[in-house]
Amino acid sequence: MKLTKLSLKKLSFGLAILACLSISNLAWAMGKDILASCSNDKTIKIWDISKPEKDACIKTLTGHTKDVNSIAFNPYDPNQLASGSSDNTIKIWDLPRPEKKECTKTLKGHTECINSIAFNPNNPNQLASCSNDKTIKIWDLSRPEDKECIKNLAGHIGAVILIEFNPSNQNQLASCSSDGSIKIWNLSKPEKDACIKTLTGHTTTVSTIAFNPYDHHQFASGSLCGSIKIWDLSKPEKDACIKTLNGRAYSISSIAFNPYDQNQLSSCSDNGSINFFNISKPEKNAFIKYLTGHTAWINSIAFNPNNPNQLASCSNDKTIKIWDLSKPTDKACIKTLTGHAEEINSIAFAPKTKNQKSFEKKMLKRSKDKKLSDVRIHFPE
Repeated sequence: MKLTKLSLKKLSFGLAILACLSISNLAWAMGKDILASCSNDKTIKIWDISKPEKDACIKTLTGHTKDVNSIAFNPYDPNQLASGSSDNTIKIWDLPRPEKKECTKTLKGHTECINSIAFNPNNPNQLASCSNDKTIKIWDLSRPEDKECIKNLAGHIGAVILIEFNPSNQNQLASCSSDGSIKIWNLSKPEKDACIKTLTGHTTTVSTIAFNPYDHHQFASGSLCGSIKIWDLSKPEKDACIKTLNGRAYSISSIAFNPYDQNQLSSCSDNGSINFFNISKPEKNAFIKYLTGHTAWINSIAFNPNNPNQLASCSNDKTIKIWDLSKPTDKACIKTLTGHAEEINSIAFAPKTKNQKSFEKKMLKRSKDKKLSDVRIHFPE
């Protein structure tokens, strides 16, 4: 709803509180320009990328005692962020809280460093994590402390590098490993029966996977051997790989589907480049273009879910770059963010809220003790 000063006067006190949250709550709630990053410097930084570069970092979260390897926003609540670290813990953060009080929960259970975490896009309380201890854990954040872990999945014979939920199937999870395999899990089954497919084809560590948001059977994987494979889960295991792309690099570190284009896949790598592919084309013609600018290994890329032309990347060069994909490749980098003291491992954009009514109810509850005079009014453009 587009608010005007005239219509605002007609709102009740309660609705005014809901529509005009404190400025910090509103920033997370809108999510449009909010980006999170995590680093080997043990911190998480929150950025408002609409601001000038020098003012873009709006919050720094501390609490982990070793490298922070992975971060994820809750798709049902952009105020909630999770982080996984080499200190073997997962932390849950409530971003609008005052500094030093943002961490609301610490999950323990893994015995080695945590490589990846992911919220279930179809369950607001479910989080998955994977580790060098070769396991995947499923957590229910609504459960009491020390009882949050509801499932422990074992089957990989190497470190589990990354996990990804199928956005179209709340019970389906994919994982990739240093053992060179990809496993598909059905979370509705008992632990011992949960692995329903094991996909092989890469010749070394599978470092990244991503589901196509337009096709619930399709996902992509990237490997340290430099190849990218497209898989169709509706096919038998031996026929599941339907395309292999030359990743144009020695090692693929991250891949992402463009949420605005079902055929566009992006990858980043050890050579500091970001490559774009049209997966509907034959393998030899799939490559579209590449972007350069980072001076070291790129660890993660993310499309902005609120802007069809925007991509972010982070690197071992300690920078984050924001790219405008509508511009020529030599002018595509529109912003470079600095502030982390060491390599940046992962980035994540604040999501579009999956359940706006539930989120607004939560924000109203959070704001019920505020006086109207304490609330900063913001009129959406």
